[in-house]
Amino acid sequence: MNHSSAAGYNEKLYDALLKILDKQLTQTQKCYIIMYYKERMTMREIAELRCVSPSTVCRTIKRADRKLEQLKTAAELIIGGQSAVSGE
Repeated sequence: MNHSSAAGYNEKLYDALLKILDKQLTQTQKCYIIMYYKERMTMREIAELRCVSPSTVCRTIKRADRKLEQLKTAAELIIGGQSAVSGE
């Protein structure tokens, strides 16, 4: 796979994940994932802000991470299957 097709593959994979993500994670999972990974908040900070225990935040993020990994694998299979069918 050359650089331009690799970039196209990654872009398709990212787009597929975003579409699926909105439907597959709970609102709380999405919120915690954004705060933890994008805003770089600690689990304790999230817990304090949301008035829950740090262990609740940890469990919620771990569940979301597992779901995201499953979705990533599925998206890769779908994108890879499309590439094989289209002859890319």
